[in-house]
Amino acid sequence: MSSITSDALPFPKLKSGELLNTASALERLDYCLEWRAWLWRRPAAYLMAPFEKFRGKRVLEIGARFGKMSCLIAAAGGIVTGVDINAKAVERAKAESLRWGVEDRVRFVAYDGDGRNLPSGPFDVIFSKSVLVLIRKEKLSELLLELRSRLAPDGAGLFLENANNWILDRLRRHIVHRRGKKWDIVHWGFYPESLSILERALGPLRVKRFGSLVWSIQAGGDGLERNAR
Repeated sequence: MSSITSDALPFPKLKSGELLNTASALERLDYCLEWRAWLWRRPAAYLMAPFEKFRGKRVLEIGARFGKMSCLIAAAGGIVTGVDINAKAVERAKAESLRWGVEDRVRFVAYDGDGRNLPSGPFDVIFSKSVLVLIRKEKLSELLLELRSRLAPDGAGLFLENANNWILDRLRRHIVHRRGKKWDIVHWGFYPESLSILERALGPLRVKRFGSLVWSIQAGGDGLERNAR
């Protein structure tokens, strides 16, 4: 498999006007997960399939990194805006869209991490992977309300998050204590109480936990469900 900096892709570049169906999108999913695909593959497929539901939908990806997941959604027919706080990553994401042949359906922008400065939308879908878990609890509600203001009335939030794990928590607490760090600055997982904050901000949740490591979360999304039928 090619590296993230390679000009080659491990699959064909899309032809003009070509859209991926679910089967083709799933073939590219591991590449788009970028790291630990063995951990994220099933949760991501569960949350995102069928990929046909993205066709014609306006999608915002928070924390797009090198742009692979944004490109996958665009290749399935979404109109995607990917944002990241790393300007260098944004430039690599733009190059990635050219390699895929989806540069007409996806754009990447850098922002300062302040939810108030996110693109205004409205968006039919807001997607993120391992992003909400990095937000301090006291700031999570503020960010989610900003996302809510950018969602279309029947829009959906699709989130893949690291789950809390009490064994890892105890180990990490021990490490943090020994190193003299403050526990409240470290984020170790998305907890059920965080799900409650998410539900209050974005509406009813459909949640599935995969083992003890990953949450797949959909918030709202009646319009997205109709599009998938």
